Amino acid sequence: MILLSRAKLSVLAGLFFFFNLIPFIGSAQEKEGGIPPSDSGSVFLELQSRGFFQNYEYFNKIKEGTTLPGVWLQPMISYRPTQGLNVRAGVHLLNYSGRDTLAKIQPLLSVSMKLRPDIKVILGSFYTLDRHKLEQPLLKEELLYTKAVENGVQMKIEREKLWADFWISWESFILPNDPFQERFLAGISLQIPLFTTNDFSLELPFQQTFYHRGGQNIAIDTTLLTLYNLATGLTCKYKQFGLTIMDMTFKDLSPQKQQAFEKGSALFVKGFYNTKGVTLNLGYWHGHKFMSAKGEELFMSAIPEVNTITYPTIEVIFGKCTVLREIKGVGRLGFEAGVFQNLALHGLDYYYGLTISLGQEFFLGKVRATPLPTK
Repeated sequence: MILLSRAKLSVLAGLFFFFNLIPFIGSAQEKEGGIPPSDSGSVFLELQSRGFFQNYEYFNKIKEGTTLPGVWLQPMISYRPTQGLNVRAGVHLLNYSGRDTLAKIQPLLSVSMKLRPDIKVILGSFYTLDRHKLEQPLLKEELLYTKAVENGVQMKIEREKLWADFWISWESFILPNDPFQERFLAGISLQIPLFTTNDFSLELPFQQTFYHRGGQNIAIDTTLLTLYNLATGLTCKYKQFGLTIMDMTFKDLSPQKQQAFEKGSALFVKGFYNTKGVTLNLGYWHGHKFMSAKGEELFMSAIPEVNTITYPTIEVIFGKCTVLREIKGVGRLGFEAGVFQNLALHGLDYYYGLTISLGQEFFLGKVRATPLPTK
């Protein structure tokens, strides 16, 4: 319980620290941002949708291949009572092709506030289309299709000298005497520019996640789980080319250790080439007893909570090509293909997919509001 308490306290303390640090970060002028004054009191209909076909051809003992064909749709009503404040209510609908019933019907409720033009806090549902800019060993890309929305609290800072994302995402919330445990993922993701010229830049990526399964006053007696991951290194860019080198660590902070490994480390190297519509990645991974609760399983020495197949040391060469085309300002068409070659196993694992993403909002009108007492 001591280790578990420390993990929770470190996350909460970090969030508290950065919330109180907001007034002192950078030198942005004190002014309101977000919604133009003319939009105050406006109501909008927002539509987000993604159609996808993702085919994963995996032939190893770590992770089986699968196919994900389907569409998710998110219609929402958005009310913007004043500058920087947005209240949303809607639903997330997920359907897999070949099924007569929806795979997921999830309510979407959120309140977001811009504390400054470049600092936003969201309570409730928030999108994860950028995956918190975490690398694949910490957060796998399949979640873009199977779990496109998270629920909890998020704060994002987007400035020239700092990009930051702090969040706690609940997968399972519990009440007293529930017959299951709570589950949540908390994290911090930073990108800090160190040096920039016209064609060259150097930045520091910092990524940290806590995954917890547990809870008190529940109707079952089971063990607690807390997994911690940390990744940091350097990213250098020259024109369209770049290189990221990161050292990643893993620790099992659970009171009772039941995972295949208690701690591990890894070296992550990724070269990339970016243009307006094309991104190419090629990388190398060397992991030793590395695990991650939500990361890509093909990078892991063992999969958390499974403990079937273990590889104490694992080496992987991986690559990916992404092609994006804008659709006249309403969305984009995307194609991607990737490979994983585990150097200790025979056979090449690969995947490919096609997506169509759309995002639009429609003005419905303005409403007059009378303030009510708030608590």
